[in-house]
Parts: sequence; structure tokens; C-alpha cells
Amino acid sequence: ASAGGAGMAVVVHAAAPAARSFVLHTSHPARGPAWVAAEVAIGVGESLAGAAEGTAWRLAAAKAGGAVETDAFANLSLALDPPALPRTVDYSTQRLSADAGAREEAGRALARVAACCEAFFGDAQDVEGCFSGDGGVTVVQSRPQPGV
Repeated sequence: ASAGGAGMAVVVHAAAPAARSFVLHTSHPARGPAWVAAEVAIGVGESLAGAAEGTAWRLAAAKAGGAVETDAFANLSLALDPPALPRTVDYSTQRLSADAGAREEAGRALARVAACCEAFFGDAQDVEGCFSGDGGVTVVQSRPQPGV
């Protein structure tokens, strides 16, 4: 395409209130389309998308039946909560590390988000979003999941 045909769109919106952020594949790369793969971190999504050392919580959730499995516990050491600077976090003391019920609740919520996004867009999605401090969920963006 020529440069004369190029276009760009810009969307400006208020920052979502992120107590925890997530990246979600609505079709689990290893377990298949009946499962959701999610990574979850404290603070905004830059902790997941950036080059932070460590691992986020990795959850697998069945789209039907409510099963949730923990594939990895988080061992990141920083959280990003703009406008403040990054802060040190002991992930071992966080509720998602200490409470299997909290991980199951988060996994089931993410499976519901996956089902809504797939129903709306019609196919598997790569979704970014966050949980607010009051338990609400905000989807920040969704795009087709590569390779599915």
C-alpha cells in the first residue's frame, strides 16, 4: 500500500482502576479451546507486558464446569500503580498466592470474560484488562488470538 493510503486511529480514555491486571487467551495454547489461559499481576498491565523479571500468576480455567488450575505462582517483585513509581511487592503474601479460593474465583471470572469476548467478536481473543479493588472487571482491549 502507498503512504497516501495509510491511516491511524487514536483512542483516549481514562485509565482503568487496576488492582490486578491480566492477559487472557480465550483458547488455551496447550489445553485447547475448552480452556482459558491467563496471566495475572498486581497493578497495571505494564507489569505483564513489560520486561519485568519474574513470573505472573498463571491460571488455566475451563470455560464450562468451573475448574481452575494454577499453572504458576507469581514471583514478580514489582508492581506498577501510576501515577506513583513502581513499588516492591512480596507476591508470596498476596491473596492469590495464599488462598486457592481466590485463585478459583479469579479464574472463573476470567472464563466468563473469555466467553463474553468470544461471543461478541466471534472467535478466540487475546484480551487485556484488570480487576478493580472492588472486584469489578474492565476489558481494556481485545484482538484476535494469533495462531488460533
